[in-house]
Amino acid sequence: MEFYRNQIQVIMGQVGSGKTSIVKYQLQDLQCYLLYDPLAEYEGGQIFEDLVDVIDYLILNKDSMYQVIY
Repeated sequence: MEFYRNQIQVIMGQVGSGKTSIVKYQLQDLQCYLLYDPLAEYEGGQIFEDLVDVIDYLILNKDSMYQVIY
């Protein structure tokens, strides 16, 4: 599986099927991403708990690289 620039990727599967592992592996190579993480399994990047704060951050940093976890 490869992640491509300017695309939305959705990963779905059964519990224990390796979803978290494959995403963590793929994120190592990306400089810019927005990750929705309702189970708080990821660390690093800029972490937000409120969607309004995510939107504000993206607007203020629209021309820079970002790593956002929501």
